[in-house]
Amino acid sequence: EISLGLVGSEMCIRDSPKKRPLLVEVILAFYAFSVFSTFVSYALMLSESLPASETQKQYFASLSAVDLTLPLLVVGINFTAAVMLFRLMRQAPPLFTLAFVMGLIMVAYQCFTTNWVEVSGILGLVGGAIGWAINIAIIRYAWSLRNRRVLS
Repeated sequence: EISLGLVGSEMCIRDSPKKRPLLVEVILAFYAFSVFSTFVSYALMLSESLPASETQKQYFASLSAVDLTLPLLVVGINFTAAVMLFRLMRQAPPLFTLAFVMGLIMVAYQCFTTNWVEVSGILGLVGGAIGWAINIAIIRYAWSLRNRRVLS
């Protein structure tokens, strides 16, 4: 350090590890819960353990393997991005953004090709809107960390 001309606080700054913001840990917990709840939802849906209207039963029965797999892929990408964010990796924001765009495309496809809106009902739509808002906030936060060079 002396040969580099670093003194006092400069040495401490250079040698100190980056401090992980608490919100990053909350985001990882959020996505871990999301993975768990998605798999529980799929298990309950596929086992027909939840009460469902006839419309909902028809909708779930009409879903293809792609319809069932793509949401799992989005959940996986989001969780991977959350782990990368936890590790303060700069690749996290683009992955969050990719998952968000994939989710938008999937919802648009379901809206135009199925009765997804009817099956979701008002509570499903409100829950979806809250989920989108949370995802947008997380994406903005992740990009702000990257822009401030917290992520490397």
